[in-house]
Amino acid sequence: MNWWRYPRWSNPEQFKQARIHVRELSREEWLDQNNILFDFSVNHWDMPTKGTPSQSASLITCNQKNKFKTIENKIFIKTWYKEETITKKVPIEQSYREKLTNKPIKYKTVTEKRTVAYPIYETTTEKVQNCYTFEDYYPWKDFVDIMWVTFYNRWKATYSRQRYSPDRILNDTNRDTLTRLRSFNKPIFIDEVWTTAVRYTWSYSQAKSQESYQNDYENKNFWLTQLKDFMNNNPEIIGMTYFNVDYTNWLTNRIWWEADRSIINLNNWKFYEWVYELYNNQSNDKYLKSLFQEKQDNTWNKEWVKENTNKTTINITQKQKNDLADLMIEKFWKDESIRRINKILRNNDNENLVALLKDLKEIINSK
Repeated sequence: MNWWRYPRWSNPEQFKQARIHVRELSREEWLDQNNILFDFSVNHWDMPTKGTPSQSASLITCNQKNKFKTIENKIFIKTWYKEETITKKVPIEQSYREKLTNKPIKYKTVTEKRTVAYPIYETTTEKVQNCYTFEDYYPWKDFVDIMWVTFYNRWKATYSRQRYSPDRILNDTNRDTLTRLRSFNKPIFIDEVWTTAVRYTWSYSQAKSQESYQNDYENKNFWLTQLKDFMNNNPEIIGMTYFNVDYTNWLTNRIWWEADRSIINLNNWKFYEWVYELYNNQSNDKYLKSLFQEKQDNTWNKEWVKENTNKTTINITQKQKNDLADLMIEKFWKDESIRRINKILRNNDNENLVALLKDLKEIINSK
């Protein structure tokens, strides 16, 4: 609601009323914090629109400096009357002869007393809302369980894109997003984060973007290490969801060459080994290491694809397949694991991956 693309941006009071209404409906259904949690999800940058939200709407960069504007008002209080002595020049009456001969007019000085009215005003200053930040949409503490935040690391779709570390993005001095999130005294979760692959320091070039896209391992791995360090240094951040998608279609249809956001891509066998470190305390690390444990140098995928092009099975041991099957059952239960495998099989024609999944399906069915 504090970002410009979507029509859910709305009046903060209406937004809060809607949230409170939905939360109360959940309580009427006997749902509490044991089985439902309500998040408050914000973009790291408050950028509302001047008008109806759309992809082309004019934007307002809202922050603490311009969130309010000061208006001066003059208020009439009363009329004050004062007796004043006024000195003025009065013309002396001329005779007919003086008028006919065009004699100069002579003046005399006289004084008189007069009552003068003076209006009295009081000047007041008033702070009025100029734009909204995410704090304006917060319902209040009993209606929020977790603070969520979205941020991205962009580069090179235009001349002005900057590549920043996670720490630099969430602690930008103009926004101070992390400090503001902490002020609510709630757990913090990164609900959507990704890094682009493309990075270079000269003016935008499609050819250079394509080259960077093809040789992006060091760039993306380095940013993943920064993300890992950021998570470790901020223990109030309890988790994250990585937006693992490649929008580029292998640079055949898109012009946003930066849009490869994936860190594990089984369609083209791109893999960034620093994802190990990001998830080093998670059970899915067992899956990743069993599947890719011998492929951890920056050029492994090209050699691996060349080696396995004509094979019908992936080079993975039976023990690793058993471990992977156990992990899937532990994580998703047996029926759900089979359902997920079937879904991937229906939409994938990679012979190596298909062979592995069929083996996993058979092992899971036998357990």
